Amino acid sequence: MVINGTFFQVPFLKDSTYNNWSNKMKVVLRAHDVWKIVEKGYNESQNGDLLTQAQSHILKDSRKRDEKAIFLV
Repeated sequence: MVINGTFFQVPFLKDSTYNNWSNKMKVVLRAHDVWKIVEKGYNESQNGDLLTQAQSHILKDSRKRDEKAIFLV
């Protein structure tokens, strides 16, 4: 897999290697700045029309990070 010109291999999960896989995935997710979203999630606004511009930007960024984390996993 190539992201931003950098090649890396995402570790594969096997029943016998869960702990090793879990540790490696945490490193990968932290390196791509998405671990916080995985760990804590984010709140999806019920009414997007009432968000300030800053709140809308934060929500858009959170959605991107969430999708990136899903892709990496």
